[in-house]
Amino acid sequence: MLVALGASLFVLISLEFGMSSSDLSRVIQGLATGIGFIGGGAILKLTKEREITGLTTAAGIWLTAAVGVAVGVGPLVVGGVECRSDMDHSYGHRQN
Repeated sequence: MLVALGASLFVLISLEFGMSSSDLSRVIQGLATGIGFIGGGAILKLTKEREITGLTTAAGIWLTAAVGVAVGVGPLVVGGVECRSDMDHSYGHRQN
């Protein structure tokens, strides 16, 4: 939730200062890149077990930032639909 809030605040602050759409696209690009690096840090390769963990965590962080950007740029319903779609995908298809 904090990732989405931070991403939406960066977008809203940029819009409040009257940035052009090309400048706003640079802000969004910076958010996507920065969050990608944070997600990259969440991915671990365990050499002894020969497995990689954290891919779902990294994807979740990145998607949360994208929802925040969607809420910051457009109507709240866009972020709500995206969030609901992600929850259906993440929790609706779990195997026991």
